[in-house]
Amino acid sequence: MGFDGSSIQGYARIDESDMIAKPDPTTFKILPWRPKENAVGRMFADIYEPDGTPYKGDPRWALKRNLKRLKTLAILSMSVPNWSISISSRVRENP
Repeated sequence: MGFDGSSIQGYARIDESDMIAKPDPTTFKILPWRPKENAVGRMFADIYEPDGTPYKGDPRWALKRNLKRLKTLAILSMSVPNWSISISSRVRENP
């Protein structure tokens, strides 16, 4: 699916605007917190240049490239998502 990469702020300059998104069907999931009726799903895509080369600004491509590099060095990479939650409260002083 073609799209204009320059329309996404910070993603591509105007001279890099033509991009191709190739959905990765292995990433398709139904969102479990949405109602079952009229269910909603999500899928990730790899981003390519019009000539078919991976777009160097695509985080998925960077991750795949680095995992491949680590494998050639016989380094095991383990990663997990990091969720950060900050809870704060204001203490009111009695006047």
